[in-house]
Amino acid sequence: MARVLIVDDLTDNRFVLRMQLQGDGFAVEEASNGREALALARQAAPDLVISDLLMPGMDGYTLLREWKADETLRAIPFIVYTASYTGPKDEKLAITLGADAFIVKPAKPELFFQRVHDALKKVSHAEPPPHTQKIDEEAVLRLYSEVLVGKLEQKCVQLERRIAELTKSEERIKRLNRFFSALGETNHAIARGQERDTLLETVCRIAVERGGLALAWIGMLDDVSGEVVPVAWNGVDREWFARVRRFDVRGTRHTPVEIALGEERVYVCNDLDADAALAPIRAHLREAGLNAAASCPLRSGGHIVGALTLFAGEKNYFDDTLMDLV
Repeated sequence: MARVLIVDDLTDNRFVLRMQLQGDGFAVEEASNGREALALARQAAPDLVISDLLMPGMDGYTLLREWKADETLRAIPFIVYTASYTGPKDEKLAITLGADAFIVKPAKPELFFQRVHDALKKVSHAEPPPHTQKIDEEAVLRLYSEVLVGKLEQKCVQLERRIAELTKSEERIKRLNRFFSALGETNHAIARGQERDTLLETVCRIAVERGGLALAWIGMLDDVSGEVVPVAWNGVDREWFARVRRFDVRGTRHTPVEIALGEERVYVCNDLDADAALAPIRAHLREAGLNAAASCPLRSGGHIVGALTLFAGEKNYFDDTLMDLV
């Protein structure tokens, strides 16, 4: 029964590989890094070693070099089995250092075992192994450096992406917390039973000060004229509304509130520059630093009576969870 030494720092990886090899009739030993593998092999040499490359303590490349420099081990086939170093330069370095096979994990079982058995068949004690010949140390060092730098650059890119994801997630959590705080304060304002116009002004103020929005305003719909009249707002002055235009659901709809009321639906746009319908007011939106909007019809007695319109200073602000809160 052939003995195989598995070298991998991840317990799960070793378990899967051990089950596969034992199922094919191999006896299996395990090591979690290169140093441990060398110590085990020097006590009792295996018939084959299968090693990962990315490991703490001693990586697979260093183990491979030490293995092929050891007179008692160099004839034993060495298979690299990796999921981290998978590029052409990675394979070239492994072969240059003397690897008998380079396999990218996870490999199909039939391919994997074909490479394993091929490596075992190549073992010949009658002739010195082909990779005992002197290698160009400078070339190997240069290639090793290139491989490590490439992996470092790749890890840096992955880390930057992860940081960006975490930052985005953190910002979303802060945004939701602000909204929950705004909802709680709004509920208190409603419970105090304020007069309608005062309550609407309070809602807009809370949305901006507590909810972190750039602008919140409430307009009431005139059923006769179709005009939407601003009755409460926070984040801009009255003159801004005068510069934008008269809001009217009976004509061509060029604002979030007109679309929401005219089509009797919640209007959401996370990039106001991308909505062609808003072209006539785009300059005014940019002037106020508004990049995303949500406009929600307000109902009373089953009838639409107005709308609450919220603007954010950043794009992609209103996700599904936030819209539920809105």
